[in-house]
Amino acid sequence: MATPEQIAALLQSVLSNPTYNGLTMTRYLQISSLACALYDHALTLGDEIDYIWSGRFSHIKGLYILIRYGIEGSLFYTAYMLSGFRPPLNEEVCKSFVAVLWALTMMFSISTNLYVAFHHYIVWDREKKTLYVILLCLLACYVPATIVGIKSVFDYREYVVYLAVVDQCALAHQPDIIKSFWGCLLAFDILAVAIVIANSFHRPHAHRQDILSSLRRDGAIWFTGIMILRLMNLVLSITAEPQDVFLVVFNIWSFIAITLARVILRTEGLKEHKPGTVRIWNTRSEAFELSRLASNN
Repeated sequence: MATPEQIAALLQSVLSNPTYNGLTMTRYLQISSLACALYDHALTLGDEIDYIWSGRFSHIKGLYILIRYGIEGSLFYTAYMLSGFRPPLNEEVCKSFVAVLWALTMMFSISTNLYVAFHHYIVWDREKKTLYVILLCLLACYVPATIVGIKSVFDYREYVVYLAVVDQCALAHQPDIIKSFWGCLLAFDILAVAIVIANSFHRPHAHRQDILSSLRRDGAIWFTGIMILRLMNLVLSITAEPQDVFLVVFNIWSFIAITLARVILRTEGLKEHKPGTVRIWNTRSEAFELSRLASNN
């Protein structure tokens, strides 16, 4: 039977281990990402009911449901896997967990960028050439990303280990090919921001302020934020230790869900609320209200 000194020494060795510290930080940051996603969902639930669940169903609403609820469901799943409130893991479960994480990342990346493609299509006055060019660029970025990603999954399966002491999965080594995977995904985000900027300069404008207003209206801030989030994945794949690879991945999922959900709710709200008649409430004071008429179309 182990003595108290031996138990204390074992605990000290575990708590001071970098792998254990990385797993602990990943677990708590994952919980925070789930809390952020659920909190923002609660804040925007009223708009969601008005603009998503009412009226006719559309592909944009479908993408909203996939991004919002898909990411939240995935965060619940990863919280379950990283918590201690589940049956004990084993090495095969850990290997499957890595494959599931990659599949979820690809699904959310593709659905996010499909919305970006449709957004630019609408911004560019529904020019089919623009849509075709964006979709071709999407294929050019995601076909190699899929090939490289599948190869990286097999590499991850070789390097993932099960730590029975803490009942957690960990990476013994970070495959170099994952850098190419994140680079391919980042390439399309850079292209999306470039398209927003090009469209803003393409429009006629009289002052520099008009360009800034156009950039803000076309979602330059939103898409730049998404690009920065994906850039963080690439930076971590280059600089982070294996135990820190998934440190902020789940937070990035959460922030992307929050960002895209708010963009979609805003654009759907603008569709529903169209300017109607101007009602003059006080003809002497020049005060007026622009009433907005709700549309179910």
